[in-house]
Parts: sequence; C-alpha cells; structure tokens
Amino acid sequence: MYYNCFIMAMKNSPMILMVKTNIQKFMRQKCVTIRELALRTGLTEVAIRNWFSAANYSPSLANIEKVCAALEIQPFELFCDIGDDAIPLTEEKKTLLEKYDNLTPKQKAAIMTMIDSYLE
Repeated sequence: MYYNCFIMAMKNSPMILMVKTNIQKFMRQKCVTIRELALRTGLTEVAIRNWFSAANYSPSLANIEKVCAALEIQPFELFCDIGDDAIPLTEEKKTLLEKYDNLTPKQKAAIMTMIDSYLE
C-alpha cells in the first residue's frame, strides 16, 4: 500500500516515466503487443494504453509485478536506465550468474577461457 501511495505521488516523476518507457522497451524487445500483455497479465488493454498515453495514469506495484512476470523480467529492470542493447536476465542466466559468483577466481578464469574457446 505504501508503494502505491508513492507511485501516486510521483505520477509524472522521471522515475515513473522511466518505468513506463522501460515497459515499452521490453515489450518491443520481446515482440509483445498491448493486447498480448493484457492477456498475460489479466489487465485490460485500456488500462495499459492509459499508462503510455495519459499522464495521470501509472501502474500500481501489483500491476508492475504482473507485467514483469509476463515479460519475464525482474522489477528492478524497470527502474534502471536501460539501453536498447540491454540483455534481459532470464532464469537460466540468473542461475548461471549465481553459480558463477560462488566460484574461486581461478575457477572463474578457467570458465572464461573455456567460453572464449567456444566462441572462436
């Protein structure tokens, strides 16, 4: 509830505008239309369109979570200034990074050498 009040107070803030922009970027990257997003989230097309066209509409936290699940992204990705070349963090990549973080520096170097050899 606190977060929803925060969102309401910041409707036209740069952060909320960034969230809306990033939702659109991820939709483009994943070739998801507003209609598809509505079906995946259980939201109405009108509600989603209003986020992008009406200055006084912003997604609630619950709706941000639905959008993230539908687009297979993490919520923090909507609050960051991402470029068009950003790489979405899938569950597979997240698992890989978590395992990589538990390796020793020597093991990490060996993994990087192995990856480099596959890319040659």
